[in-house]
Amino acid sequence: MKYLTIAVLGAIVVAYFISVSSISASASRNEIVRRVDILLKDSARIKFLDKDVVRRIYYSHFGNPDGLRVNSLKLGESENYLKSQSTIKDVQVTVTRSGVLRIEIEQRQPVLRIETLHGSYYADQTAYIYPIENLTAVCLP
Repeated sequence: MKYLTIAVLGAIVVAYFISVSSISASASRNEIVRRVDILLKDSARIKFLDKDVVRRIYYSHFGNPDGLRVNSLKLGESENYLKSQSTIKDVQVTVTRSGVLRIEIEQRQPVLRIETLHGSYYADQTAYIYPIENLTAVCLP
């Protein structure tokens, strides 16, 4: 009798978690993007990017996500594309339950400016070298 009670309670707990996860999954499939929040973690120290520039970079490649279904977003592809920008060191792209697309960016911190016959570059603390011209191309309207 004792083992039967434990087995029934265990089955109830498992059924509960399965039903909650399926309800959550079906709700997220129908969720739409309501707005885009951009967070530049180090914007007080590094001024290469601002929220408008990041928005332009994202929208130029993926379009405006407002009103799109959450499950149609390519979050991994978005992260890879944003990381390919020379001034971005790290990025996290997530969607909240309320339909907010969050883009959190950590910028590269230049420690050295390099002038050559072939152009101007910055180097960050990890010795990653990136061109200054790329920054101006991104920042143009």
